[in-house]
Amino acid sequence: MKLTSYILVPVLALAVAGCVRTAPKQTTFWNKCDGYAAPEGVGKLAGRGLLTAATLGIVWATPEDDKPWARVKGLGGVSACDEALAHDALDAFPVRKLNVLRARAIHNLEARQYDAAANDIKAMRTLAPSLKGDQRDVLNAASAVEVVEAAYLMQTGKAAEGEETIRLLALDRPYSQTLLGNLVGLMPKGWHKRPENAPLLDMLSRFSRDLVLARAMASLRDPEVDADTVEDWKYLIRSRFSMTGAKKSSSVEAGKLTVADPALYLSGAMTVARAGEVALARQWMDTLADIVADMGDGVLNHETQKYSTRRMAPHELMSLKKMLPQYGMAITSYENLHAGRYAEARAPYEAGAQIPLNRLTLPLVKMLQDTVPEAERKGSLKVDVEKMEMMVGAFDRSPKMARTSVSELFTVLPVWRPYEQSNSYSSAVTFFKANGFKDKKLDNGNWKIEFTGSASSRIAVEEMSILRAAQIARKKGASHFLVDEQKNYSRTVTTTLNGTPVGPARAAGYKTELFVKLYSPEDYAALGRPEQRRLFSADEVFEQLYAVYGPNGKKKKKRADMLG
Repeated sequence: MKLTSYILVPVLALAVAGCVRTAPKQTTFWNKCDGYAAPEGVGKLAGRGLLTAATLGIVWATPEDDKPWARVKGLGGVSACDEALAHDALDAFPVRKLNVLRARAIHNLEARQYDAAANDIKAMRTLAPSLKGDQRDVLNAASAVEVVEAAYLMQTGKAAEGEETIRLLALDRPYSQTLLGNLVGLMPKGWHKRPENAPLLDMLSRFSRDLVLARAMASLRDPEVDADTVEDWKYLIRSRFSMTGAKKSSSVEAGKLTVADPALYLSGAMTVARAGEVALARQWMDTLADIVADMGDGVLNHETQKYSTRRMAPHELMSLKKMLPQYGMAITSYENLHAGRYAEARAPYEAGAQIPLNRLTLPLVKMLQDTVPEAERKGSLKVDVEKMEMMVGAFDRSPKMARTSVSELFTVLPVWRPYEQSNSYSSAVTFFKANGFKDKKLDNGNWKIEFTGSASSRIAVEEMSILRAAQIARKKGASHFLVDEQKNYSRTVTTTLNGTPVGPARAAGYKTELFVKLYSPEDYAALGRPEQRRLFSADEVFEQLYAVYGPNGKKKKKRADMLG
């Protein structure tokens, strides 16, 4: 009897397996609406588990895959979402319903049906407060409404309101590089030049020194140079920043370069001279002259190895050598201006001395013009500054952020991620479990931190990585930490048969790697203002993110949320 039972179970398992349809599931209206699979309740989840157990794993009952590639744009997407919203079971899934409303709002924006999009946004605002329990859902729901509304405001001629909405959202969620990048991708051109967006630029600069440069370069347009701008230029020179050539590092510490990029010395010298720090400006110009001399005919002098910088084309080097005395004269004029010697400041240019007319020198020309009536201006000071500004354009460095199209709003904040399908922050990676965090202290004293998530969004994975960095900092007695480098990865899984791929690769989540340097309270106090602005406060990060991803952020969903 026992032998018969042992034989019968595998036979039944094989029979059941043979009855199971293995053909790929067809694309549904759910997929066409927002790219996600149909919602599943407790009954289906339990049924798959029982099938897998009953067949001894011969039949592995997997859920339907998400199909983001199947989303239909415009009116087709609106129609698919209408069908999803008419589904009887959707009211039992408020999170998913919110995501469908968000998708229809986006499709209406794609189709330029702005009134319909506004109605969807209103419906989202009505539904969002009803989400209770899981802090991730609550946070993502509120953020999703703001993102879609910002896009709506931008497209309907209300750019200022849309910009304010994005700025406030970024201030609320400043710990994901991807999210911040997507948000500023929605901003109007030139957003980084407006003073009210300075806090947003500060947040972005914590992930990349490129944004510190953008902030410094934007100051070239300002009529006055403030103390923070001077500190930014000092930081870029001190940290040996390179705009081209050698690999950039976001580290506060210097990398392999022994000097900053030559162009930075020139831009920085002219800016700090305008602020009154003439001695520092001359020091940087002297260093620039040494760099030019060491580069000889345009190629780095490898015999002396005095400097490690990029190659320059012969014509670039010749032009720079020719202009160095002219910029030196400009710095002297700044010195005379700050000392109140206006006639001496104007003298060289009234006598016919040439001045390079660009964004570095036009502020000086304007300051010199202001010291004498227009009818009495002579030589180079007779130039029309406003006209020249339009001709030479804005000599600044815009942040390298890709534009976010309306269709890409689906990737900004993926809402539909039920907590039961999200990765837990509290668990570390083990031999039997690939999801979670792992960290390692490196030989240089810094930390390498990883977080891998198979079911969480990229944004959540990035935020949990930052949270882990804050947790380590607190344990080690550090008050702040620097993200020296961040690497993001998309994970995929491919089914193979005898080593040959069978079918397309499937998305399998994300991984983020952080290389972090810790700072004690004493180390932090000794840093300059720009360095301090780039650091994360361990206590602030922990307080904000642990409330979302820690055990208290996980609340039991109402049964109504899970029934399907």
